[in-house]
Amino acid sequence: MKGAKFPDQESRICELKEIKGNNPIGSIKSLVDQYAVAFMNVGVSQNRSIYWGVRDEDLSIISVSLSERECDELRRVVTEKLHKIAPAIAPTAYQIELHPVSDGMKIIDGLYLVEVRAPAVRRNLLFATGSQEVYVKTDAGKRRLSAVEIQCELLRRVGVEPSF
Repeated sequence: MKGAKFPDQESRICELKEIKGNNPIGSIKSLVDQYAVAFMNVGVSQNRSIYWGVRDEDLSIISVSLSERECDELRRVVTEKLHKIAPAIAPTAYQIELHPVSDGMKIIDGLYLVEVRAPAVRRNLLFATGSQEVYVKTDAGKRRLSAVEIQCELLRRVGVEPSF
């Protein structure tokens, strides 16, 4: 419901994003692979979701405005972006949900809460975006790893403590 408080806070399994500006598809496209990679790099089997249309500061559902054509375009653009993640994951592993938003009485045409679910993956490998950037999810958001941090993370995953 528009204006209602979203039931979850941001965490390592939930990311909340607000669309600012007049290009919701471009905003989602620019970040979706980074957050999907960050979630998949957590290394535990638990599904995670990124929600667009929630104001971070007060968890208020503000929604994303999309026409029917834009809904189709969003699904296509997100799928293409996620397909470039390496190593590859089956395209059926991701889910894109466009939850209709209501005013409390009826559905408001063209307003959605956009959810992208990243698959639960347990691997010793790290995933990278199509731009070969590696991210991990933190309690404060996502973090891009440097070359040294990537090595340390991989060593930690195989049970070796790096010594510097």
